[in-house]
Amino acid sequence: MDSAPATVLTVATSLLLGYGIARAGAAGFNELRNAVFAKVAQRSIRKIAKNVFVHLHNLDLSFHLSRQTGMHLIKMCTDSI
Repeated sequence: MDSAPATVLTVATSLLLGYGIARAGAAGFNELRNAVFAKVAQRSIRKIAKNVFVHLHNLDLSFHLSRQTGMHLIKMCTDSI
């Protein structure tokens, strides 16, 4: 590095390259996090939907005849998660 302009160019290029690597790393870790937690979220939604389904089946017949229940209720519960 013989001159000031060469030093400035080297520093600017290094900063730009470092910024690009940092952004790529952040995007990669974000995708990894989404991949890990997608499985957890899907499992919890399935478990809650199953619990609601079992609970509805365990209710008395009079409850179902007097109110509107069914898949609409299950869909509302799973969509709210």
